[in-house]
Amino acid sequence: MSAGQQLQFSVTFQPVEDRLLMRGSFPDGTEIRILLTRRLVRGMLALVDQVATRLVPGDIPDPSTQAKVAEFTREAAVQQADFSRAYQTGTVHPAMAEGARLVTSLSLTPQAGERIHVSFTLDKGEKLAFTLGTDHLWGLIDLISRQATQAEWNLVSAPGQATLAEAPKGTVN
Repeated sequence: MSAGQQLQFSVTFQPVEDRLLMRGSFPDGTEIRILLTRRLVRGMLALVDQVATRLVPGDIPDPSTQAKVAEFTREAAVQQADFSRAYQTGTVHPAMAEGARLVTSLSLTPQAGERIHVSFTLDKGEKLAFTLGTDHLWGLIDLISRQATQAEWNLVSAPGQATLAEAPKGTVN
């Protein structure tokens, strides 16, 4: 990967395993390869809706207005994303030495400055974590949603399908 490479994600459906393969190529030259199950993606999509609403400025007290503002913000970020560039591979991240790894749970934690800390727990218990700007997160979620639709998983990403009480601290299992 060349110096100055931008953060990129690629998501493809793997029909033999009925999973999504997510690849992430980072500016430091490393690449991750993880497998997402249908169950995990369903929980992630519901959780992302909650995270998006939490990022809405606090001066909007009405929950339905917050949800609309959150949806508009996500749609605007996806429209500005550049999906035309070919994905560039990087040097395999040390945690991926055995190939693509199955994700058993994930955590999304809003940070200051419209950033989201993303933490994946892998099949052997290791954690893989990074922080994304919301624009990159919304683009990634759009890629995941598109592939879940192509896989005919019939997932619904509606607010209220998962709650933070069911998924403590923004964690999906």
